[in-house]
Amino acid sequence: MDLWYKLSFVGRHWLKLLDIDWQNTDWQTTNWMNNEWEKNWQQVKTQVAQLKQLDPDFTLIPGSKFHQYNVAPVLTSQTLSKFENDCGLELPENYRSYLEYFGAGGAGPSMGVDRFQDKISHTDVSKPLNIGFFNGYRHFYLPKGWPGYDPHYDGINEEEMAELEAMDKSLYHGHGMIEIGTLGENSLSLVVNGKLKGNVLAWNGSDLILYGPLEQMYSRWLDLSFRGIQRYNIFKNIEVGMTLEEIDSTYNIAIDRFNEGRVARLSGLSGKLEIDSNNCVKNVIMSYPVVESFGFNSWNYLTKQY
Repeated sequence: MDLWYKLSFVGRHWLKLLDIDWQNTDWQTTNWMNNEWEKNWQQVKTQVAQLKQLDPDFTLIPGSKFHQYNVAPVLTSQTLSKFENDCGLELPENYRSYLEYFGAGGAGPSMGVDRFQDKISHTDVSKPLNIGFFNGYRHFYLPKGWPGYDPHYDGINEEEMAELEAMDKSLYHGHGMIEIGTLGENSLSLVVNGKLKGNVLAWNGSDLILYGPLEQMYSRWLDLSFRGIQRYNIFKNIEVGMTLEEIDSTYNIAIDRFNEGRVARLSGLSGKLEIDSNNCVKNVIMSYPVVESFGFNSWNYLTKQY
């Protein structure tokens, strides 16, 4: 199933459950042409606006207090072409279309996506990011004898070690990447020059995680956000005295139990239910932000899936 068809289906599905009007624009396409990027990013923009309606106080989605679902003005095709000519490279199609049709930064996973203009001058994108063998996650080695040394590297030959060291150097110098945001202690960078062009990497100096294409990152964020808000609306209706069986049968939603069954939660939410010995809710505890944060699941570059 085409990625953008999935994204549109997810958005419409959750909005329908939430009784929210959806702009019924047909964008179920499997062919990626330049004119389709505009339509798809405009739909993402519409979904971001819907999130703002659902979370007007910026308390539900992690990071929303920072970006407040605002989107920076788009950049013109002429501006982007001038940048490409000056740098001697072509921006990845997904990022160029993002800048031209969605915005130059703003609402997105975690605290949002940094403005293109603020970040582009801080890295050398003319040199490609030097990526060796890499399938989605890598913990960088420490020299033998250092605390935290990974014995895995004992089995790496000289050629592979040289590739790793070249990759280290390229990453530390930020070759071919534009920093677009942060996620916890990790920086989020988009590769604009190199083998992983168009993909987002999380990097904290020791761990490297591949999130996949930019549009896939947005798709996952929107999916988690709408899913979380839908479950939050269910959570709000749970009352003290209700049994877990009653909640399950009423809302047809799975409930996870832990701490020997004394606590229950709806996956995707930070809130929890305290349960008594009769499987009845004795306390409803809500934490803010309500929806769980965008996580660290890496995207396998070799298999093209999470």
